[in-house]
Amino acid sequence: TPVYAFLCDTDGNGEGETLVLSSTDTIDGYTIIKSYGDSEAYESNEDNAIKANGTVYYYPIWKDDLNAIKNAVIYNKVVPTITARWFNCSNLTEIKNIENIDTSNVTNMTCMFLNCSSITNLDLSNFDTSNVKEMISMFNGCEKLTNLNVDNFDISNVEEMNSMFSGCSSLTSLNLSSFKDNKVEMMNFIFSDCKNLTNLNLTNLKTNNATWMMSMFYNCKKLTNLDLKSFDTSNVTAMDDMFMECSSLTSLDLSNFNTS
Repeated sequence: TPVYAFLCDTDGNGEGETLVLSSTDTIDGYTIIKSYGDSEAYESNEDNAIKANGTVYYYPIWKDDLNAIKNAVIYNKVVPTITARWFNCSNLTEIKNIENIDTSNVTNMTCMFLNCSSITNLDLSNFDTSNVKEMISMFNGCEKLTNLNVDNFDISNVEEMNSMFSGCSSLTSLNLSSFKDNKVEMMNFIFSDCKNLTNLNLTNLKTNNATWMMSMFYNCKKLTNLDLKSFDTSNVTAMDDMFMECSSLTSLDLSNFNTS
């Protein structure tokens, strides 16, 4: 399904600061500064997809205006297949109608909210992530985020989540009880520099496919308790600095860790 994108002026200053995403090529009630067309070519357009060392890095068709975007509006239901770097906007403060993003077909959410350093609240409870394979740096650098709802995330097909929550330095609580069986191999730096996190629920997380856990909890300096009994580390080959700078930890359950 095409996703049409528009840069709009919503504060009347003659400049575009609002990203409007729609399933139609026309929108009402907005002053359009720039129309990007649709993102059907998102996966194959060489102008948007950057290839390096055999890896394809996807960028949205509005990639050149990411720094100008202060607000986003999901005009109506959109059904993308990739949402990588969609909101990689340091000045973004609000996403209206985010529930209009139907993520049931999405396979790649890499860096979706990377460096959204101005946003404070994200309720993603409506996200269907059952087909997602990549969540690398999804929330990395969201340093002002105080409320993040990922309670319904299904990570059963996720293979990579390096640095997923890294640098979310204002988060105090994170409920990941929905994180259960998965195919994740790379778990490096997932919670690194979450320095105000005091409550982290990982009680259901299975890690039987994981091979890398380097710096996983690095600088989580306010965590006092970690229950990792559910972790299967039988395939892990690297745990360097896993709990480095966790200076407040008083309880750490690694009773099922296999470090052979």
